[in-house]
Amino acid sequence: MGISISPTLCHYNAQCAMFAAQVVFSFTAMVFCMVSIVNGGDRELQVFLPILSGIVSVWMPTPSVPRKRSTGPGPGDVTPPRGGSPGLEVVKERSVLT
Repeated sequence: MGISISPTLCHYNAQCAMFAAQVVFSFTAMVFCMVSIVNGGDRELQVFLPILSGIVSVWMPTPSVPRKRSTGPGPGDVTPPRGGSPGLEVVKERSVLT
């Protein structure tokens, strides 16, 4: 007679445990580096600052450039072939009237 837990009640899995371990390890290492930098001299700064910046860089999101919305084909855009014709057709440049 063991205790049975329904899978719908418990959402715990190996990925959750791995993420929690990474967070705990990163936080512990960051606190250790910060304390060592504050209490140490110049030599400790040269050792622990790269470790601290490396941990922070792992957790930072990847930078991305925001993209503008496209209103249609622009100059030099390529369109797919129509009607089974071989090759690609190049869209002609649009002229802007001012």
